[in-house]
Amino acid sequence: MVSDYLRRIYNKVARRLDRQALLQEKRFLHEVGDPGSFKSASRAFSLVFPFVREIDSSAKLKMMVAPEGTDGVGAAFRWEFFFDLPRRRAQVEAKWFLRWDETLDGFGAARIEIIARPFPPMNSVFRTMVENGQLLYPQLRGLWQQERRRVVDLPHSFRDSDIALAELVRQGLKPSDAEFSLGTGTGPEGRPAWIAQTRTQSFYTELL
Repeated sequence: MVSDYLRRIYNKVARRLDRQALLQEKRFLHEVGDPGSFKSASRAFSLVFPFVREIDSSAKLKMMVAPEGTDGVGAAFRWEFFFDLPRRRAQVEAKWFLRWDETLDGFGAARIEIIARPFPPMNSVFRTMVENGQLLYPQLRGLWQQERRRVVDLPHSFRDSDIALAELVRQGLKPSDAEFSLGTGTGPEGRPAWIAQTRTQSFYTELL
């Protein structure tokens, strides 16, 4: 159809003129040394965030998690942080972790891995609709605004994981007896919370 053809032409021009949006997935790797040192959430965040800000200075934290849990004082060998990049219309998954060293039979140097992905994903139906002229390129901004509202932005200053774990232990969590993950989400009262999840139970405490 002529209208689809015209929209395809318009979309190509609009995409070419869109200087800020991230158009391709990007990956970054940073070696940060400090072998064998577990980190609290805020300490790991302070190491990761400067690299994320290099991609977009307006980056917003959305979620963080220690998928393998923490030690008895709330420090972990792996933290994952998730961000929205408002100016780049993209999302970031940033991991700080200690690599396992077979020679040492222990944890070695720390590494930060960052993946920045355009939103919506390049293989999404919405991108296909733009390519086919069934959707106007500027409408992707509306989809992005909906996505931005889906999960609340988290402040970059929060109750650290050591404080959170101490409270969760008082509630009955036993870090030494059960596998658990520690991450952020929405608590029973609808506010941002730390959530410890075992195979059978969930424990909550305030994030802020």
